[in-house]
Amino acid sequence: ALPANLLRDVAQEALGVAVIGIDEGQFFPDIVEFSETMANAGKTVIVAALDGTFQRKAFGTILNLVPLAESVVKLTAVCMECFREAAYTKRLGSEKEVEVIG
Repeated sequence: ALPANLLRDVAQEALGVAVIGIDEGQFFPDIVEFSETMANAGKTVIVAALDGTFQRKAFGTILNLVPLAESVVKLTAVCMECFREAAYTKRLGSEKEVEVIG
């Protein structure tokens, strides 16, 4: 695992492996460019990310990966009141910012 704020900062290391796994992909502003570059270099790129915010809006540029992807697996949330599938997450705090740390 390599920590990074921008994926381009770990591009050299990524070129040395066959499979690249990226968690929290929605937080990387260069996710689309990096993923396309690595895929074009013959790498398998697997991205785990939220596609929408608690406000039910697109999360960063992550949705721009969909047309480039060979496959997309969309998971659902679970409603903690009725325990059925939920289409989006709910913010429990009063914060209005999309990114809240802690």
